[in-house]
Amino acid sequence: MITKAEFRSSENGPAITSAEHGASGGLYIEYDLDAKGYKDGDTFTYALPDNFATSAPSNTMFTFVATYNGTDYQIGTATYSFGRLRVVLNEGVEQLDGIRGHFWIGGNYLGTPDDPDMTLNPGTDHEYTIRITFAGDLGNPGGGSPQEHGKYAWFKEGSNNSVLLYSVRLNMDKARVFVAGSTITDRANGLVVNPATLVVQTIAPSAVLAAGVDYTVDFFADGSGFSVTLLTDVDQEFWLNYESSVFQVADAYRNDVTAVIPGKPDGGDAFGQEVKWADISSSSQGYLRDLTLVKKDQDTNQPLSGAVFDLYRTIDGSDRLVRSGLTTGDDGKLVASGLLSGEYKLVEVSLPSGYGYVDGKESVSVTLQPGQTNNIEIDFYNQKEETPVVPGAVELNKVDPTNVPLEGAEFTIYDHLNAIHDSQVTDASGYARFSGLVPGFYTVKETKAPNGFVASEAALAGYQVSVVSGETTKVKGSGSNGAIVNERTPAAVEPSLKTTATNKADGSKNMLYVGGTITDTVSYTGLTAGKQYKLVGQLMDKSTGRIIPGTSTNTMFTASAANGEQALDLTLPRGYAGKSIVVYEYLYEANGTTLVAEHTEIGDAGQTVTVNPGPTIGTTATNKAGGSHALTSDGGVIVDVVRYTGLIPGIKYTLRGELMDKATGQTSGITSSDLQFTPTSADGTISVEFIVDASLAGTTLVAYEWLYQGSSLEAQHTDIDSVEQSVGVNANPTVATTATNKDTNDKTPLRFFGGVVVDEVRYTGLNPGEPYTITGELMHKELNETTGESTAIATGITSAITFQPEAADGSVSLEFVVDGAYANGMLVAFERLYDVNGKLIAQHEDVESTEQTITVGEVPALRTTATNKDDAEQPLEFQGGTITDLVEYTNLVPGVEHTLKGELIDKATGKPTGVTAERTFVPETANGSIGLDFTVPSGFAGKRLVVFETVVENERVIATHRDIDSEEQTVDIRPEPTVTTSAADKADADQQLTENGGTIVDTVYYRGLIPGREYTLQGELRYKENGDRTGLSATRTFVPETADGAVDLELTVPTGYKDTWVVVFETVLDGDLVVAQHKDIDSEAQSIFVDHTPGILAFTGSTIMAPLCGSGLVLVLGSALFTAVLIRNRRAQERGAEATHSPSRGLVV
Repeated sequence: MITKAEFRSSENGPAITSAEHGASGGLYIEYDLDAKGYKDGDTFTYALPDNFATSAPSNTMFTFVATYNGTDYQIGTATYSFGRLRVVLNEGVEQLDGIRGHFWIGGNYLGTPDDPDMTLNPGTDHEYTIRITFAGDLGNPGGGSPQEHGKYAWFKEGSNNSVLLYSVRLNMDKARVFVAGSTITDRANGLVVNPATLVVQTIAPSAVLAAGVDYTVDFFADGSGFSVTLLTDVDQEFWLNYESSVFQVADAYRNDVTAVIPGKPDGGDAFGQEVKWADISSSSQGYLRDLTLVKKDQDTNQPLSGAVFDLYRTIDGSDRLVRSGLTTGDDGKLVASGLLSGEYKLVEVSLPSGYGYVDGKESVSVTLQPGQTNNIEIDFYNQKEETPVVPGAVELNKVDPTNVPLEGAEFTIYDHLNAIHDSQVTDASGYARFSGLVPGFYTVKETKAPNGFVASEAALAGYQVSVVSGETTKVKGSGSNGAIVNERTPAAVEPSLKTTATNKADGSKNMLYVGGTITDTVSYTGLTAGKQYKLVGQLMDKSTGRIIPGTSTNTMFTASAANGEQALDLTLPRGYAGKSIVVYEYLYEANGTTLVAEHTEIGDAGQTVTVNPGPTIGTTATNKAGGSHALTSDGGVIVDVVRYTGLIPGIKYTLRGELMDKATGQTSGITSSDLQFTPTSADGTISVEFIVDASLAGTTLVAYEWLYQGSSLEAQHTDIDSVEQSVGVNANPTVATTATNKDTNDKTPLRFFGGVVVDEVRYTGLNPGEPYTITGELMHKELNETTGESTAIATGITSAITFQPEAADGSVSLEFVVDGAYANGMLVAFERLYDVNGKLIAQHEDVESTEQTITVGEVPALRTTATNKDDAEQPLEFQGGTITDLVEYTNLVPGVEHTLKGELIDKATGKPTGVTAERTFVPETANGSIGLDFTVPSGFAGKRLVVFETVVENERVIATHRDIDSEEQTVDIRPEPTVTTSAADKADADQQLTENGGTIVDTVYYRGLIPGREYTLQGELRYKENGDRTGLSATRTFVPETADGAVDLELTVPTGYKDTWVVVFETVLDGDLVVAQHKDIDSEAQSIFVDHTPGILAFTGSTIMAPLCGSGLVLVLGSALFTAVLIRNRRAQERGAEATHSPSRGLVV
């Protein structure tokens, strides 16, 4: 933003707060910018006050300086143009937080009483107003104040020393406003103005009139001056500079200037000045010479008097009359004195009496060279006429289009010098006659048509006739019998214009991007024949619809007919490449103010020319050696192929190049030589080369190019991000690696039994095509638990490869074969790079590098638990069952099929039982568990079985568990249950029943039952004699509390079994399963005899019957008592015999 602005007398002078219109000084502006967000190339604009006129020409460059921390920095440039100051920031501004500074632009104060203050508008920022008190009066430019106008004139050294340079200075004090419509007229005597040299300028000698000011110029037909009409207001001092050619020496040359400003009381101001020939030094004046012509008779070589000549000098392609009526004397001579150097022509306008031209030659030319000091004398001859000359006549006939004679048409006859000889009007018969004509060449023109008719173009231009002595020559028109035909005056037609604009150089509709001359062929209709008009042309920018400043031009012409064409050349300046340019045309009457017709259609293709796009360049930078976008670390040569478009064939251009460091955006200091070339076509290519040394290794270089034509920058290509323009210089060789498992192509650990390690070695900075060798070795990484540091121990596992890289950067792979010695370890790949000479140029040996490290997996392990599948807390049943072996595994490979195999081993003998199981599975994780079932048949009661396990992967045994002493792998088989029994009479506990039967109590002693489980005990009586069934049986259920015990079963024996031995058979069932039985037909303990007579002593087993004696009663009583004791003792003995399951034989008496 603007923090301070003042109008000062000088940059460091005091502020001016009161000023007159036109006061000299300048604007002093201080600013303070928040630089955040600005970057290289950003722009902003200051609109200068409308009532301030800078003295700086358009497009003047200013340095834009910022003060930061007490130091001045150039952060950009400012360009003044069209009342605005456009600032372009450059590199480095983005590094500043805030910037302060000032700038100064000189000029003049153009305030008025109504508008005294000056207002600055810095674009999107706030406006800033400088307060000024207006002083003085605007005055009147017609007042004639001497200092308002000035004029200077001097001779210019030239090839013919005859050019006078004039400079007219106006509005010297800048106190006037020459409003649009103001005219400045300049007329000089004895001179011819050169139109091409007229320049309307500001005070700066080399600058054109201030941007935005437009004007037109009318040159007088006689070449003596011109009139400038301003089309916009001019409020500053300006000059009219031009050259005039001196075609006739005079004592003095006067220059008169008149300035007229519309609306002023007295109209304007006139002033004049003389430049005297006598005041000019001879060095500037040049040499004055005499030209002498001697007139002679061709046949006698005698001088002839009375011949009259006119002297012409050629000025800018036109013959200017310098002397007239030069007549030869008696000596036949005429002298033209005081002539400047140049081209002259003497024309004989009157012959000596009785003489004629020799071969029709009536003039002679001569050139006076610059620096020539001697006078010139030439001879010129006439031929004597042998017969008297008889005058001739010319006759013509005038008719209308229907061949009716026309009266009243005026014709004029001109002699060979275009002098009027006579005029005649056609009579009622349409005839006119010119008599008394000296033989020679004449021109007859229709100078006035009859009322209601118009002359033809041929009649206006004139008919060439040759008059022969004594004869009448008929003018031959286009009608019958040579009549001259007049057309009737056409009905009034509204004047109109139609135009065709083309490139003057080649007639096309395309202009070169540098500009050029546009020829605008204007077709007009409805004009008045013979009337003078002023044609004004103006170039317009089609895209904006605005005038292109300084391109207006005009010409005066006389319409030869109502319809015709007039060409107008307009100069298109440089700066409009790629645009469409439209010519606007305005047709005025000769006064230049009355508009007759115009053609201002912005979309008219006929009025439009297209300017070719300006040149463009695109580039591709590569390594000259291989065509890639990379150089080796040693450097090399970069070839930059520049593709150009839109150049002008045959014009010399200069191409400049420079290499930039892409990382910093700064120059590398490497430039190409200026390459000059002349293209043969608009589009093509050209190459420049840059030599790069090894000091730039590791950088990326971007080629910048600039194309000049002379000192003008035509095109550039400076894109720091362009890939095509970039070439990388390889850094010094480096290697980096990544070690992976070949099987998985990643960092998955190797199997515990080994594998193949692939080590991808990435290299940079190598020279393509040269041989290199990379060697590698796997190191075993061991960690010192105390220090925490790792040590690399060589394994002896090595690999090497020799290769030739195709590019500077790339990769190769080494392979290392690892065996099973490094399970659960870490291997690190160390690499070394050698050049063709065996020199070590790079290595990568970092024991801590994770990229170089590969892990070897742990050895798989198994842990098992074998149990009774039905009840894990119980041994397996004696008759067999299913053993479930839960195998817990670690370090298997997820997703890979494995086979678990198991076998039961007799723990007592260590021998296989032949009972095996097998299962295939795919683990989802490395660690897990799986069950394996073994079906155990009968026959292993009472044994202890141990499960051995093996895991197989791809036919490789990778884990086993074979521990004969492992309790977790061991399952007990229950012993087979057994039973023994003891049967007795329930009534008296003996082994005899009465003949009436009774109840047998069968005490069953069992071993090996399962406590808490319900069993069924079945008993059956069999005939001891033959083992047949008796049909007597009993059943009961019981639940043992311990594995070994006893239970009673009662069997009822009815009558009918007298004198019969029966044996009790017993069966123990677990559900429907027989788990134990006792069926021994010979068992005494299970036997009962049915035949017991009350009072008779009987014994089971060996019985001794005592004979009766005399003391019988005592014996019987004693026997009874004894028997009772005996029974009790026997039962006691049976109780004690349960351990052997053998009944006692009792006491033998």
